[in-house]
Amino acid sequence: MPELLSTKKGLKLIGVALGLSVAVCAAALVVACLIAMMTDDPGGVARPAAFAALFAASAISGVLSAKVTGVASCGAVTGALLSLILFIISVCFYKSDMSAVTSFLLHLAQIAVAALGGVIAGRKKKRRVSYKKLLRKR
Repeated sequence: MPELLSTKKGLKLIGVALGLSVAVCAAALVVACLIAMMTDDPGGVARPAAFAALFAASAISGVLSAKVTGVASCGAVTGALLSLILFIISVCFYKSDMSAVTSFLLHLAQIAVAALGGVIAGRKKKRRVSYKKLLRKR
């Protein structure tokens, strides 16, 4: 991971992963908003739909960043940067009844979900040698 941060190409890859993460987050929030508006009481569904969209977008951003950069731990870095961007946006438009501790725990959970997505996507599958290939070699 440190070698990825020290090169110009690595920083570009992290930037691309972060841009894709922001786009996925925006798309997930639009879908959540549309789902909430289709219900009888959008106010009651808005917060759970937004949280579901946030965590889905975090997991997808972790997967995307691991696939783009090729480093599994980059999911946590992209998740932290995405969390920072969303925190700055939430400070600009602050009107919530959530406490600071709850908000902090929500951001930590978002980073953890992004890191988990990166780890899952960064796993290398073991290649199985097929029986037919073993027979051909003999």
